[in-house]
Amino acid sequence: MQNRQPVLSRTIVNKSLTSATNCNIRSKVSVALSATFLSFALSPVLAQEGNESGFDGAQARISSAADQRYFTEALMSSSSQVTNGVSAEASLDGYRSEFGAVLSALKDGDDAYGIPFAEQRPLTIQEIENLADYWLEMDTAAKNLGTGSGTAADAEVIRTANADMNSKVDALVVTLAGQYSNPQEILNSEATILKFAGRQRALAFSMSSALCDLANGIGDAETAREELASSADLLSKTLLALRDGFPAAGINAPPTSEVTQSLVSTLDTWTNGRGVFDAAIDGSVPSNDDLINGLALSDAL
Repeated sequence: MQNRQPVLSRTIVNKSLTSATNCNIRSKVSVALSATFLSFALSPVLAQEGNESGFDGAQARISSAADQRYFTEALMSSSSQVTNGVSAEASLDGYRSEFGAVLSALKDGDDAYGIPFAEQRPLTIQEIENLADYWLEMDTAAKNLGTGSGTAADAEVIRTANADMNSKVDALVVTLAGQYSNPQEILNSEATILKFAGRQRALAFSMSSALCDLANGIGDAETAREELASSADLLSKTLLALRDGFPAAGINAPPTSEVTQSLVSTLDTWTNGRGVFDAAIDGSVPSNDDLINGLALSDAL
């Protein structure tokens, strides 16, 4: 029987940034990353017991776990938008729902994600469950905000828990990569690409959150602008590295012209739309339209 192939670029859920703008949650870089990851052909050490075909969904498990970092940053950005009066409840609820769905798929399996059977390694199951337990408070806060009953305290719960959540997500990615892939291969280009691309997506939403802080006068404005400038520069360098390859950092050039074109398109999207962030860096106080545009750009990358 022919092995099934993982489904990595399915449309996850449609949501509204505004009443006039709809887009898919999974980013263009996420789709390109999935293709890159498959093209590098990670070699599973051994399929788990109970799967006669030998297909264990290794790439899908690792890529889906890496996407969780993107969702947590997007969740924080959307929660900030909502508390600032910007209509982003649908976005927030979509990110919240998807994070939970991916956790469930990683633990119990889900063909829609290319994960053909439940996780069987006890230590990995425990790590997924620990992440799920930590997620509960963020999930409740996001649900409150998404239904219109949330408060600034709910947004603060998401903000303060985000860094620890991202650390736990990174740890799970490392665990899955070591479990399902040839250790020598995953320690080279693929792991580095996952780290760079995952952080790129998360960084974009972190910048969108920074716009909210500047709009609301939260924290020191000069420090926030310096950090925003640094983040914008890092985002540009990361996109260039993913597009062209950066051997010194362990990033190979894209393996196909299709992946290259996707990354070129993403870099163009960032270059053409970054003005909303550059204006804030130069001293402008972001308006509500700037916040909407910043979130839309972050989501488009």
